[in-house]
Amino acid sequence: MGCGIQYECGECKSRGDMGSGEWLASPLSGDHREPRSIVGGTLYCILLVGFAAVAISSPWIFVFAPDMITPLLCSSNVILLVLTGIFQQYWVHQVRKVRLQGYYDFSQKLKRIARLPFATIAFGTALMPLIMCDALDEGYYAATCPDAASIVRATMERLHYNDPTLAPALIRLLFHDCFVRGCDASVLISPSPGHTSSERAAVPNHTLRGFNAVDAVKRDLESACPDAVSCADALALMARDAVALLGGDDYPVALGRRDGTESNAWEVDLPAPFSKLDDALAYFAARGFGAEETVVLFGAHTVGGAHCGSFRYRLTGGAGGGGPAMDDALRCELLQTCGGAAEQGMDTDPAVFFDPDTPFAVDNNYYKQIVANRTLLQVDQEAAAHPATAAHVAYYAAVNEAFVSRFSQVMAKLSNVGVIEGDAGEVRKVCSRYN
Repeated sequence: MGCGIQYECGECKSRGDMGSGEWLASPLSGDHREPRSIVGGTLYCILLVGFAAVAISSPWIFVFAPDMITPLLCSSNVILLVLTGIFQQYWVHQVRKVRLQGYYDFSQKLKRIARLPFATIAFGTALMPLIMCDALDEGYYAATCPDAASIVRATMERLHYNDPTLAPALIRLLFHDCFVRGCDASVLISPSPGHTSSERAAVPNHTLRGFNAVDAVKRDLESACPDAVSCADALALMARDAVALLGGDDYPVALGRRDGTESNAWEVDLPAPFSKLDDALAYFAARGFGAEETVVLFGAHTVGGAHCGSFRYRLTGGAGGGGPAMDDALRCELLQTCGGAAEQGMDTDPAVFFDPDTPFAVDNNYYKQIVANRTLLQVDQEAAAHPATAAHVAYYAAVNEAFVSRFSQVMAKLSNVGVIEGDAGEVRKVCSRYN
């Protein structure tokens, strides 16, 4: 049999005259491959590397347009994945051409050097961000409910006008939701005959308010966009609007949360009002918040108040908690409001503003009270002297603008704790019950 091109034979040196030496030239010289083979492969490499570079560096490139990161990342890597597939087929073709020309060893090296390592990197780069394509995004409802945020804001403005105490309650409601099972609206589930132990039944949640407000917002959303906006997203938007209505900085809320399908009272493990600061810091750290961020979240006490039962033990000198003593003038004043050490039911237990000077304004006045030992809760008071928090308390007590700005940033982070996305969970029609 002759030595034709139909054989993939590494020992064959020609398809015709063995003595001519014409076919001994390297394929890289271009004698036996079309010039565009190497040029085309190089262009493919450059193009694909460029897409990979854009995908990897997009968070830095678009730091001034964060809402573009997710669509850019996903689209770039989808294109990268497609082009990598084309590139793979292209190199398979080129390797086959070289092999048919008799340069079997060279074709194997070409395959190892140019095909496999790059393909591995390209597919790895592509697949990782593709998993992130369902990430939260401010434009999540652009097609299904483009006016979602404005609907929530309009309803919140109406509710706030009728009841200015509602906004602080909604900030607290978001915290109690997000720190148990994540921001999945599980705290909104009402106890029912078939499920009597929802989160709302837990003792730390007995004084929560704002459930009717969430239901009102959800009704307006359902009227405009049925089955579109989750209760978890609605609550996150409501808390953002509450901060803004109280004078805080507005902040972006990425959307796409899904509502949880579990709510259990026994899972509610929130720091008690009489907790030690070290325990509170450990609790917050387990959920991704450092000491400075914890101090900022304590700043939510710039609005709202607490029932006397949360701090009554401190009115007799603080012996009950062993914490720092309360300012004597404030202690005497609170004794008149709260009474002695007698316990009272929640319905009859008086409530006192955390910050009596500006109880409905997001400002740094609460930190000034911490420095002056004029706070209600022991855990807040300890932050003034604790080595991990004292400097932060002093800084925010001195610079109002820094606190207002930072509070909005940390609230945005809080609203993203433990979210569920994609096909997990559900989008409830009514926030107080499962579908």
